[in-house]
Amino acid sequence: DTCVYCKPDYYVESSTCLAISSLGSGLGFDPSSGGKMGCQALNCDDCKNNYQICRRCSAGYYVESNICSLIAGLPSGQGYNTANFGKSACD
Repeated sequence: DTCVYCKPDYYVESSTCLAISSLGSGLGFDPSSGGKMGCQALNCDDCKNNYQICRRCSAGYYVESNICSLIAGLPSGQGYNTANFGKSACD
């Protein structure tokens, strides 16, 4: 039998079901195909659960609305938030 779709938390690759948690940096689960895809957002490191949703960007970038932007380009009064990998107002 050929595996077409895997149980939750798994993706299919070459007829084998593999854990989504095992996906490497820059790769994510594609819910429409049940397989894997490269992260949709440029400079995204973590989109494991859904390739269209970036949770953490590469070093030097922050995530906002699934887009990775340069930390160096943050406007005055904003800083990188290490808790959610996004930006926050400075105190």
